[in-house]
Amino acid sequence: MHCRGCNYELWNLPPGDCPECGKPWRFEDFQFRREFVQFLCPHCDHSYPGAYIASLASPHAFTCTGCQSAIELGQMCARPAEGTDGSQAMQQDFVWSDRRQVGRWRAFWRVIGYSLGTPSRIGNTMTQKRDLRDALWFSFLCLLFASFNWLVFISAGILIPIYIIGQRNSVFTIVLIALAFFLGLMLALQLFLVVWGLITHALIRMTGRTRRPLGHTLSAT
Repeated sequence: MHCRGCNYELWNLPPGDCPECGKPWRFEDFQFRREFVQFLCPHCDHSYPGAYIASLASPHAFTCTGCQSAIELGQMCARPAEGTDGSQAMQQDFVWSDRRQVGRWRAFWRVIGYSLGTPSRIGNTMTQKRDLRDALWFSFLCLLFASFNWLVFISAGILIPIYIIGQRNSVFTIVLIALAFFLGLMLALQLFLVVWGLITHALIRMTGRTRRPLGHTLSAT
């Protein structure tokens, strides 16, 4: 569990302001794997599993069974369950960064689904240290996949009929022209995304203080 502003580790701290950058945070800002996290009573350090806390009605206020004090979630600290580490306790939503574990093909389509259905789910899990190269690689794969589909469409709609009527020399010429066109189009669109990100970041700077650096805006775009 790390601060979304500076990546400072927040385990064993009660919700409030980040000690490093001062950004406010609360447990509701994160998604935990319930079986890998525990919450501690602020008075007696008695631990409660994440599944138990999640089952309580909001605002998660109850009486501690250890010291009989009235407590609520906002007063407690969190730490990974015994025998686990912080990475296991957090629910990973930005699967493209974990594509080696999830599977590249599965991670690619899962991020596509998040982008179309719940883009805020991706935005909330992107940190300041997100690798811009990962984002550029992802956008390149999207453009490559789109270009491949267009090539298939052209082949089915134009090249096959030309081949059938006997104009075989024209097929080779059209293929070369199509490949050159789509290669140029991919590079132009990739450049467009970068320029779009630069313009977006400039507008953010003009309308108020930015919470993230330029690389984050480009990655989000």
